[in-house]
Amino acid sequence: MSENVVLQLDEDWSGMKSNCLLDKLQARFLLQAKSMKKYLEHIDEFFASESNKFPIEFYDDRQVLMRAFEEGHTIFPEFLNDSLKKDRELVLHAAKVGPVFDWASSEFLKDFEIVLEMVKYDTKVADHLPASIIKDREKVKMLVQANGEILDSLSMFDSDREIGLLSVRSGGSIPLAFLRDKEFVKEYLLRHPREARDVKDKDLAIEIVKAFPHVLPYLPTNLQRDRDVVYEAIKINGSLLNQISTDKFKQDRELLLAACKTGYSIDSQMVKQFYNDREILIASLESNPYFINCLSKELQGDKEFLKKSLVTLGTLPFNNLPDNLCNDKDFMRELINLNPITYELLSEELRSDRELAVLALKKRGELLEFVK
Repeated sequence: MSENVVLQLDEDWSGMKSNCLLDKLQARFLLQAKSMKKYLEHIDEFFASESNKFPIEFYDDRQVLMRAFEEGHTIFPEFLNDSLKKDRELVLHAAKVGPVFDWASSEFLKDFEIVLEMVKYDTKVADHLPASIIKDREKVKMLVQANGEILDSLSMFDSDREIGLLSVRSGGSIPLAFLRDKEFVKEYLLRHPREARDVKDKDLAIEIVKAFPHVLPYLPTNLQRDRDVVYEAIKINGSLLNQISTDKFKQDRELLLAACKTGYSIDSQMVKQFYNDREILIASLESNPYFINCLSKELQGDKEFLKKSLVTLGTLPFNNLPDNLCNDKDFMRELINLNPITYELLSEELRSDRELAVLALKKRGELLEFVK
């Protein structure tokens, strides 16, 4: 806000010519009136440039307050008059953006629309709700969905499984009645993965990582190093292999293959270790195209590997094919179907083959120059 707009309420009056209290009050009133006029003239400038210094003169202006709540200005409830605290539209508007329980009229605790907004910011609202709300299961479900922590104050629903799950899914803790319920534990750990450090049961750990693999690094060390637990997690998220403290799993072929199938990028050391492992290299073609330079001679002539490469990368890993493949009509037909540019790799003999020539030209006419 520009300096000429800011209202100073702590003026030093000692320097005024008149010592008369009435004169001081009149002067102060005129100053405030003048400042009010400036504020009204520059209200848009005020809202655009200031985030917290809300002028006290506007605490009786309902429309300005509505806008202030909407734009996140700090409002001190003690300055609001009683009529505004009972203004339903204003209170509802304020409740949608911040806590109002401490200042809004208590009559709104019977207004479910407002209560539903209140609980998002303040769970102690539940301790003051009328029976018409807390005994209505459908309304309680809506409240719990708005703020799961409110269930702690609604003990009559502690054993209600549906409401308990809603609570956990909305940020609440696990009700005592369901502490050993695996579904509750899984839902809770989805939102609080660090709490997985308290999991002791291997079977539960496996169920958890199947649903939420990202929890793996937060499990107790013995479960993080349990191969069965690790396997279930990396089948879904192979990158978790990098977060495991032991290197033995990175040398485990089955684990590595499962990780590669999820797009896990193996490092150069692993490439050297598995450079002749057809299944692993095929599984990791898309995420690890660089390993093509390390392929064994056997894989350089592997039909399935070459087709997979063509599908995944859009090209073959080499500029030339072994002679036996270039002269293999069935194999070359498959390649041309996948990408007609491979017609260029045909042997001299197959370039005279009418069937292959027609197939290539149908897919890509400019290949005519290669057709005999």
